[in-house]
Amino acid sequence: MRIRALTLHLNLSRERKEEEALKNAVSDLYSAKEKIEKEIGLEVWSLRVSIPINWELSDSSMDVLKKEKEIKAVIYTSTSDLLNEEKVFRAVSRGYNAGIFLRSERDLSKILDLIYNLSLKDPAFSTRFAVEMSGLGITTPYFPLSIHDSSVKEDYFSIALLYPKDVEGGEDLRAVELAIEKAYRSLSKFIREGIGKKKLRGIDYSLSPWMEESVGRALEKIGRCKLSDLKCMKTVYEVNSILSDFASKHEGLGFNEIMLPLGEDSYLMSLALNGELTIKDLLLLSYVCVAGMDMIPVRGKKEQFEDLLRDIYAVARVKRRPYGVRLIYINEDFKDKEVNLGDFGKAPILNL
Repeated sequence: MRIRALTLHLNLSRERKEEEALKNAVSDLYSAKEKIEKEIGLEVWSLRVSIPINWELSDSSMDVLKKEKEIKAVIYTSTSDLLNEEKVFRAVSRGYNAGIFLRSERDLSKILDLIYNLSLKDPAFSTRFAVEMSGLGITTPYFPLSIHDSSVKEDYFSIALLYPKDVEGGEDLRAVELAIEKAYRSLSKFIREGIGKKKLRGIDYSLSPWMEESVGRALEKIGRCKLSDLKCMKTVYEVNSILSDFASKHEGLGFNEIMLPLGEDSYLMSLALNGELTIKDLLLLSYVCVAGMDMIPVRGKKEQFEDLLRDIYAVARVKRRPYGVRLIYINEDFKDKEVNLGDFGKAPILNL
């Protein structure tokens, strides 16, 4: 098990010097990483800074973060009624992340055009842009949908976990319980005492992958099923129930669900390349509470892409749980089976 993300949620305000606050945030993150690794022996895999919704950083502040190669940041986060394609493009083209929280179905056409235009400029740009479709809002360490909770006046930390190998090494659902219990025991000291001078506000217990550390393979192992089979839906539901129940009693924060980002899970990508995993399979799985439709390159006509977005919106609103969407639109004229997504490497394209 590793800490997938240590995120500092930064409370920027008009009264606070932005550039100075970001320099302090960088120092706080490095200190917190060192403290966690030294005191409990869990590797901190990535460091992140999350800012308040509707806050746009100055160029000089962006430069502070750009110098820190180890730290990722959400630079522009907006509600859809303030959607501005130039600002989103400015963020993602510089390597930062952006997220939008959808409030109304009437804004879907704006979202469609934004994803479409970002993807045509560079498919990798769309990997740094996400939409929260449920309208509920969420505080999570996961990018690109991480924000600072405006109801909290101070800075605070949150943590995401990486533990598919721990689950795959077990025989049944108990492997999930054992993994998150271990995580809580290890981190409870920091929940009680904080990390340095800042509070650890919570843990997102979501089961998420990174390439060879595959959630898809772990689910098939403990559920004795294939993801493309209906039987696996029951396993997904059962694992999500374990995660959400545990999170509700042990300082959970964020999604606390299974995540199946296609472009971040090597096993899922192999299934997709072999035609064993389709866009319909992933959409169906999201009904039983996968956290959303994530890191999926999709090919087809623009009208088909719009239909998919509206289907996803319907699922998210019926589900009434936080539901993230990160899609990469691929023009139907592009004939390769895979597309290069920059830092993520190549990912298979699913046809609409």
